[in-house]
Amino acid sequence: MISIRTEVVDNIIQVSTATVEKYVSLILKDKGIKSADITVIFGTTEMLKKLKKQFFNQNVYTDVIAFRLDDGDSMEGEIYISPEIALENSKKFNTAYHNELSRLVFHGTLHLVDYNDDTPQNKLKMKRKEDYFLNQINSTNILLK
Repeated sequence: MISIRTEVVDNIIQVSTATVEKYVSLILKDKGIKSADITVIFGTTEMLKKLKKQFFNQNVYTDVIAFRLDDGDSMEGEIYISPEIALENSKKFNTAYHNELSRLVFHGTLHLVDYNDDTPQNKLKMKRKEDYFLNQINSTNILLK
């Protein structure tokens, strides 16, 4: 069974939970994962910075962090996304905000299924996979009107 939840801290953004679940499910299905418990949390920039410092010993701002929590047959994980940094990135990379949010959901989920972006080659592989999934969806659906 696959369970995907979406949480929003302090109502910082209005996202479609059904769309977020669909995006995560696309990757899980692609990888043949049939049992998972995933939570996607849209949090504050400071929250993600604290997590980055606590768990990665890096005192930096970040747009997405993924934690794989399982050690058994069923995948368990959490994905933290900063909508504020997603907005900054959308301006920096000249892309739509909804597209950047969608990319971060895919990026975090790809980390959970063992993709890494620790080298230029791995970053390129990950970006290609993000683009693959972005081409399958309508990213405008992630934001509620």
